[in-house]
Amino acid sequence: MPVKKKDTDRALSLLEEYCKKLKKPEEQQLKNAVKKVMGIFRSTLFQALLDIQEFYEVTLLNSQKSCEQKIEEANQVVQKWEKTSLLASCHDNLQKSTEGAGLNGEETGVPQVSKDGRGSMDFIL
Repeated sequence: MPVKKKDTDRALSLLEEYCKKLKKPEEQQLKNAVKKVMGIFRSTLFQALLDIQEFYEVTLLNSQKSCEQKIEEANQVVQKWEKTSLLASCHDNLQKSTEGAGLNGEETGVPQVSKDGRGSMDFIL
């Protein structure tokens, strides 16, 4: 059964709820392990793999789509990931510049790009 983005979003939500219930000292190792799994689900690489799988199944294997439609959809995937990688490199450059100045975003209110790879901006004050 193919994995879809909505399935991973649901899984993340369930894992977050599960982590909230882990409060005992002996459960902290499990909580940390589950948080690592959540980090993987949020990673850009994992999201890219989901996009590739979805593109392959929905677009390339669809015999009812013309070659032109498939080209257009391929270009849309490329544009999406070019934007994502641009945001990631901007985030890296911002981090390096604030670290080089002896600052971090928490002290300056500098916008931080979230690590989920979706390009949202978090302001940390």
